[in-house]
Amino acid sequence: MSILVIGTRAPDEYAALERELAGEHEVVVVPDAARGRMMLGNPDWALVVLDDGEFVRRDVLDAARDVPVVAVLARPTLEATLNALEAGVRDVQAPPLRADRLRDLAA
Repeated sequence: MSILVIGTRAPDEYAALERELAGEHEVVVVPDAARGRMMLGNPDWALVVLDDGEFVRRDVLDAARDVPVVAVLARPTLEATLNALEAGVRDVQAPPLRADRLRDLAA
């Protein structure tokens, strides 16, 4: 199964995730939500990571359908976290992304 990362915040961090998860999950990184939505037509996603900074994109959540979405919020305040969870994300993370956490969520 693969993990789709939508974002441009941390290319080095994404490369580290690819290395750490190699052999378990393919990590595919796309720079924007439009490309991410197109990629979500593939049924093999185990997890979508929306690393878009401050808010959760409803269009990505809708396109993800049954695939769990993790939101990475630059400042995960209580209000922002609750808003993201109410919007339908499975989990909220603060940067930096951790491979072990994504591995658990993708299982």
